[in-house]
Amino acid sequence: MDVNGIERMLPACEVCGTSGRGVCRRCWGCGKVQHATCLGLQDFPEGPHYCPACRSTAKKDGFTDITMDRAVMQVVVTGEPFPGTSDDEALRLKRAAGWLVWERGQLWNVHKGRRRIPAVWERKLIVREASR
Repeated sequence: MDVNGIERMLPACEVCGTSGRGVCRRCWGCGKVQHATCLGLQDFPEGPHYCPACRSTAKKDGFTDITMDRAVMQVVVTGEPFPGTSDDEALRLKRAAGWLVWERGQLWNVHKGRRRIPAVWERKLIVREASR
């Protein structure tokens, strides 16, 4: 789905090279398209997806982004924290998720208006273009 909510065919998976092998998603970190099965997953969870390489690199480099926080994104997408979450942690997560909405493959900030939160790879393109 593109930024306007229009269904579009994604390019071929960058792991196996095919486009018709099941559910594929674009990584929010690097922008590469990958099948869930090629990453060893049964299916992608709802919300922003980061490939294992981007998660590993972000952790190694100390990069943090609210879209990478699985617990917060769980609350944004489902409205409830993961089972077993403490009451204090659930309250923190609901506060953090209160300004965000996940709709049709897009993340929105709804605090004081409605603004689309672009994926990390899109933000990098914006910065690169602005610096020219």
